[in-house]
Amino acid sequence: MKYLGTNLSPDEYYQRMASSYANPHEDGIRELLGHLKLHLTDSILDLGCGSGLATRIIGRAIGVDRSSEMIARYRAETGCEGFVANFWDRLPVASSAMAVYSLHLCPKSRFNDFRFRVRDAGIKRLVVIS
Repeated sequence: MKYLGTNLSPDEYYQRMASSYANPHEDGIRELLGHLKLHLTDSILDLGCGSGLATRIIGRAIGVDRSSEMIARYRAETGCEGFVANFWDRLPVASSAMAVYSLHLCPKSRFNDFRFRVRDAGIKRLVVIS
């Protein structure tokens, strides 16, 4: 599978690019989250957190990403907790979550599992920017 103009899979891409990845949508994300962050309350999960851009905009969150390299960068750049997990794995308990340019990485065949995990984690509000 080609990902972002490479011959790499998404997993390979983020493993190799973890130290230098810069989100190309940063300006738009800052603007949208500036409006939507009021809907994210109490404990917040940053699903597919990458380097932590969304967490830095919101100010606090718990990062979840399938790439251990990205979680290491997330922790270093945000100072927040981060966990290695897929969208369909058990998620940490939270009241809100955001998936910012990341939900496309959840295979359609696992989307119902993801929906279950969101409910199982107690998430009442989910902001998706894609």
